[in-house]
This record gives sequence, C-alpha cells and structure tokens, in this order.
Amino acid sequence: MIRHRRPEKPADFESRVADAKEAIRRIVEVEGRNPTSKEFDDHWKHFKDHFDNAQSGKCFFCEGLVTATQDGDVEHFFPKAGITTLGPWHDTGKGSKTKKLSERGYWWLAYEWSNYSLACQKCNQRNKGNHFPTDPEIGEEGPSIDDNRARLLLNAFDDAVEESLSFNQSGFAIPMDDRGRMTISVCGLNRSALVSSRFKQLRLVKGKLDQLIQALADNNAARIKEVAGDLEIIGADDWPFAGQTRALVSSRLQISWDDLKELAAD
Repeated sequence: MIRHRRPEKPADFESRVADAKEAIRRIVEVEGRNPTSKEFDDHWKHFKDHFDNAQSGKCFFCEGLVTATQDGDVEHFFPKAGITTLGPWHDTGKGSKTKKLSERGYWWLAYEWSNYSLACQKCNQRNKGNHFPTDPEIGEEGPSIDDNRARLLLNAFDDAVEESLSFNQSGFAIPMDDRGRMTISVCGLNRSALVSSRFKQLRLVKGKLDQLIQALADNNAARIKEVAGDLEIIGADDWPFAGQTRALVSSRLQISWDDLKELAAD
C-alpha cells in the first residue's frame, strides 16, 4: 500500500445520489429495519474513473494493476450493509472462518464520496467483503452514526500506511502495528499469487539497490543519479507494488523515499 490523494468530488455527485440516499434513510428511520445490499442503488459505479485516475489504475489495498486486466470495484471502505469479521489471524495473511457480527452496516456512508476507492475483485470480493475490524469489536446492534470505535483497517487516502505496513525481502507484507496486521489479514495481502508477483519485482529492486550501494561506495555521481532514477521509476505511484519498493529502499539504504528522489535529481 501507498498513500494516495483522494479525487475531488464531482460537482453533480450529491444531486445524483440524493434520491438513493433518501430511500435508504427511509428504510432505516421510517420502516425501522436494516437495508439489504440489493436495496442500495449502485450510483457509485458511474464514478469509477475518478478513483482509477487517482490511484493510477491500482488496487487500493494490494497495489496490483486493476483496470488493465479487470473491471475492478468501487469499494466501500466502511461496509454499507452488515458487518462480518474473520477468525484468528494466521501468518499466511488470511483469517479463518467468517463470522457475522451485525445485520446493520454503515448505511449512512453508502453515498459518501469519502467512503469510496478502487479495489481489485480479489481484495474486495474474495477477502475484505463486509469485514471491518474495530476496537472494540462491533456487536450485534451494529455501528451507530456517532460511533467512535477505533478502526483497525488502513485507509490509503487518510493514513500514513508506511508507518503500519512494510515488506520483507521475500515479498511478504509485514505488519508494524495492529492496523497493519488486520489489513494484511482482512485483505489477504499475503495470498500466494500476490506474494509471488511481488517477489518477481523484488528481484529487480534488489539488483538496482546493489548497484546503487556500489555507486555510493565508489562516489560515482553519474551512476548514483542513473540507478536512483531507475529506482524512483519502479517505486513511482503508477507502478505496481510501489510500497514494497519504497520499504526495501528504506531498509537497505536507511534513507527515506524523498532522500532517494533527491539522489535521482542531483
């Protein structure tokens, strides 16, 4: 994961979702029941391009390329209809068994621009789904509008994700705190195919880092700029798995990503 800048809300967004928002409000406040997933009109799908552009076509969670190979989903960070959880976390990066916590989701956020992102179908549909870990855990009554539980899932628009999530030299995501740990688990960030893809890129990054370390030892300014520039490209926002590249640069060179970009510019 890397941090992204949330796209600007379109001027016509509120007017386009107003009727759907009101319909859901009436189900909850007038009919006195929880809306089902099928009762939410999916107006958000019309704004997918905004998040595709903001995220450089990459998944919000795993950083794999989305729109080049699949349709992708406009994902609701706070689940709109019902809340589930995973069982105990495992080193494979996936919890065991799904447990329903509540029939009530964050329905009032279903048509909030700040609740959307672009996600691949494996992260969204096969893994995250309606899972939403909080502290304390959500009970059967579900969340409330004035809910103040601490969320335990990283949001790449709002959080400094590099402080909670890193990567080792085998391509595995490594948690640095509880939010990192739960994000790996809920989104399946250590699923085998994903680790394999990250590892293939990791070999390229390792080679470039070895070259840069040698250039620094030789005080070869031209070579330092060249190889640092190559790494800057591999770790750019629009490259898959940029978070892994940046984490490895930090751990091997003991410098920040901004420091690496300065080496490329010198």
